[in-house]
Amino acid sequence: MDSAKKLNRRQFLRWSALAAGAATLSSCAPKTVEKVVQQTVEVKETVVQEATVVKEATVVQTVDWPKLRWVYNPNTQSQAQTLAALNKFQDDNKIRVEFEPNPGDWGSITQKMLASFAAGDAPDIFIQYGPYVRMCIDKSIVLPYNPFIEKESFDMTQFVQGQIDAGTKNGQIYGFPNYCGIWGTWVNLDLFEQAGVPKPDNDSWDINAYLEAAQKVVKRDSNGNLLQAGTELNNALEFGLSPAIWSYGGEVSDETRTQCRMSEPKAMEALQVCADMVWKYKLTPSAAESAALATAGGWGLFPSGKTGMRDDGSWFFCCNMEAIADKFHYTVIPHWKGPDGKRATFCTTDLWMTNAKTKFPDACWTFLKWIGGPDMNRVRMTYEHLQPAIKSIAPEWVKAATDYAVSLNPKESDLDLQPFIDAYEYARPMFWWACHTAVMEILQPVLDQIYTTGKGTVKDLIPPICEKIDKITC
Repeated sequence: MDSAKKLNRRQFLRWSALAAGAATLSSCAPKTVEKVVQQTVEVKETVVQEATVVKEATVVQTVDWPKLRWVYNPNTQSQAQTLAALNKFQDDNKIRVEFEPNPGDWGSITQKMLASFAAGDAPDIFIQYGPYVRMCIDKSIVLPYNPFIEKESFDMTQFVQGQIDAGTKNGQIYGFPNYCGIWGTWVNLDLFEQAGVPKPDNDSWDINAYLEAAQKVVKRDSNGNLLQAGTELNNALEFGLSPAIWSYGGEVSDETRTQCRMSEPKAMEALQVCADMVWKYKLTPSAAESAALATAGGWGLFPSGKTGMRDDGSWFFCCNMEAIADKFHYTVIPHWKGPDGKRATFCTTDLWMTNAKTKFPDACWTFLKWIGGPDMNRVRMTYEHLQPAIKSIAPEWVKAATDYAVSLNPKESDLDLQPFIDAYEYARPMFWWACHTAVMEILQPVLDQIYTTGKGTVKDLIPPICEKIDKITC
């Protein structure tokens, strides 16, 4: 467990101030304590330590700095840099920020967040993603940013449009991007070479090339036991299935996200080809097979060098490259095109949101521009290797990520991360339903039957579940 997680809130706040070396009393410096600084002093003779009497001090003004509560759980690798930068932000902007880590999965984080709103003790700034972003917007508990954007003509086009769309309702923008993960395919080039499969060409890569490569790479023994997977397919709706449907020219829902369109022909065709990868061609490992063959840590089977491809996001880089190290040569290719030549993918929707009842909206906006700006994007992409939300600094991420990969494996000097950058222009927001929780409660068991247990088919299960989804209200 990180040492920071062992501290209580007051201890943690004090530790973060000490980490920045704030040992001397300054006339205007923000202190990580429970009360706002009430006055500043001009010291005429001596620089003194805290708890020492100030000699010949003259009160020159009274100040009240805005005090914001910021709930976030930074990656262990970037925590020290984030806290150091936060201390500088406070000094530069005369805004106090109480940082509160909030570990857990998105569901538990959101439940705690909603409980704090109900209790009237919600933070000023917090982060959400996908369906939880929409939940906060629909509950009218978050602040729209349009007045601030319009007042200073702030350039929101520097961010990926798909992320802005994810946080927008009725023309009002409620989300400020954190980082931008893009969905693509990771390829084990060593296994491709052994199977006689050439390195994929990004422009021509389509579903047929994908299936052909996976079928050449997969290996099973005479009893059908998996020795080497052709691909790892993520059959969650938001991850693997929605890009497949979009690439086939279909849609998951209508524009209101209330009416299911997965029973339409193109969507059904996409859902069926994904099922065929599991049951007809047996290209992808079951959960049990993945657990049995994985040897390297990280996510899934790919880091162990026993699968030809893995559909995943650019965020996969931050959590798996050390596990892969120099075991094999890998690269990235874009998500495959559908039969009609259409290529689609999604971007993450991790967005900063502001409490609609904050006492300090202007200070929140100043803080948002900092936490979502170039400097903090650089902290995340340097120490967590996360793809930035700001398009203009993406080349810096490519270089930093490639340098990191080469430091682990010299063969990675030709690592191609450009597919993730190109997708900035066409990535759609990660899919969510208007009544996401209610829909997924009935849809997920159906998807499990089709893709996990094999006890149902696309043809038999998708049309009736769409009819049920169409009747859900929330």
